[in-house]
Amino acid sequence: MVRASIDIGSNTILLLVAKVSSDEMEVLHDEVFVTGLGRGIDKTKKFCSEAMNDSMNALLKCREIIDNFHTKISKKIITATEASRVVSNAKSFFKKIEMELNCPVQIITAKEEAYYTGLGVSICKRVEKVDENCVLMDIGGASTELMMVQLKPYEMIKSTSLPLGSVRGTDWYFDDCFESNLNNILKDFDLGSFSGSALIGVAGTITLMSCMIFNKKEFDEKFINNCLISIDEIEHLFKSIRDLDSDEILKKYPISGKRSKTIKAGIHICLLIARQLNIKNIKVSTYGLRHGTAFKGEING
Repeated sequence: MVRASIDIGSNTILLLVAKVSSDEMEVLHDEVFVTGLGRGIDKTKKFCSEAMNDSMNALLKCREIIDNFHTKISKKIITATEASRVVSNAKSFFKKIEMELNCPVQIITAKEEAYYTGLGVSICKRVEKVDENCVLMDIGGASTELMMVQLKPYEMIKSTSLPLGSVRGTDWYFDDCFESNLNNILKDFDLGSFSGSALIGVAGTITLMSCMIFNKKEFDEKFINNCLISIDEIEHLFKSIRDLDSDEILKKYPISGKRSKTIKAGIHICLLIARQLNIKNIKVSTYGLRHGTAFKGEING
């Protein structure tokens, strides 16, 4: 059967169309829309009008792709994550989405987000040379999930969700409170229990960072998936863009596109967490939440 999964995140809206069987998945279509839905939420506790308009336009494009897809799609699953958990106008906005896409939007918990992200990495069976127990790190727009999982057979061992991400971090840069906010958050979370295992990085910050490290002009999924990046390489990259604004980052790394506005904060977060975990390398996976929800076909709370 063929399913479509839409992940409404704090920075991106991700569309996946996949053919699913009992134990594997074939990706038929994968598309990313950068909308910055979570911008400014720490101050206003609301989605701003511009972000909602950008997100709705992206979702209408998703609907067009789904409606015109060459194979009949048996089921649609739409999930929303951290920004949608904390703002006051998510439900009213999602009612409009549900009317346009004829599908309910499910605001999933941090634990559900962690579980289906891990499932997505596991089911694609393309993670090589890692321990059976490993740690996944997903740096989103408004939250960062750390998950200790057993990949085969898949089992979620434990997870934690930190209220920091590339969009939030970018807002903190503008307000000159990045370091203080990040340090305060890290003090409240014991990350020591996630150290010592192989670390797999997923989602947009990690994959774009990898493209920048390897000077890729276009996104090369086959190359990026399973590539290995060192903390020294991440630190070198961060130092090279630390004093650049988003326009300068875009000029230096055209592949960054709209993510040029938030990638510096995302890399900074990655670097600081990696140091906390005392690891030397990150293996990259291009799979995640949308793959897990498409494979499962439903959200089990």
